[in-house]
Amino acid sequence: MKTGLMSWRGVFTLILLLIVTTAAVVSIMNAGTVPTFDDKGTLLVDPFANSKDVLALVLAPATLALGYWFGSSGTERAEEQRASAVVAERTAKDKLNESQSAVAALSQTSDPAVVAELKTRYPQAFGERP
Repeated sequence: MKTGLMSWRGVFTLILLLIVTTAAVVSIMNAGTVPTFDDKGTLLVDPFANSKDVLALVLAPATLALGYWFGSSGTERAEEQRASAVVAERTAKDKLNESQSAVAALSQTSDPAVVAELKTRYPQAFGERP
């Protein structure tokens, strides 16, 4: 599922980049035109204002999408870290259960064979290195 989501993000990013680039090119082309005035001197068409409006409409969703893109990549990384932490927790709990069962077996018996077997299985509990 991650692969499909990543490919859709890539497609969405390319489409968004195309829209922003097109809007920038149109704004640059319109910026070179002369403002239009009527007979009374009132400004009818201001290419700079039109360019500003176009870029404002296009850049707002573009920055929103990019913010979502970077924010969700951090979420995926956090999910991966959480999954590895859960595995580490389970491993630690299993080791703890084994150690507790070894201590319980040791406390119930004084048989040297059982103690020797426990020393080979859990050398750290007896102060030895594995």
